[in-house]
Amino acid sequence: MAINVRGEYDRLANQLENIYKDEIKKKGLVDTGKLYDSIRVITEESQGQFHFKIEAMDYFKFVDERYNITKDIFNSSRYRDWLDSVANIQVNIILDGL
Repeated sequence: MAINVRGEYDRLANQLENIYKDEIKKKGLVDTGKLYDSIRVITEESQGQFHFKIEAMDYFKFVDERYNITKDIFNSSRYRDWLDSVANIQVNIILDGL
C-alpha cells in the first residue's frame, strides 16, 4: 500500500500546530485569541524534501523570546514524541519505495 506522503506530513504539521497552541494556552497567553488563532504550521516541499514552516502574527517572535515558547516546546516530551513520529514516517516512506 502506497503512503500518502503529503497527507502524512500535513498530519504532522497539524500536530505541531496543536503543540504550539497548547503551549501558548498553558502559559496563559491567550487574551483576545489573535496570536493563538494566527499560529499555522505549513508543510512545504522543495526538491523532494518536506519542511515545516511556522506562520504567526509578527509579534509572535517577541512573545516567543519573552516566554520561551519554542524553547520549552523543543525541550518537551511531547515534541520528542512528535520527532519520533516524523522519523517513523520517513522510515515508512523509504520502505515503501523499496
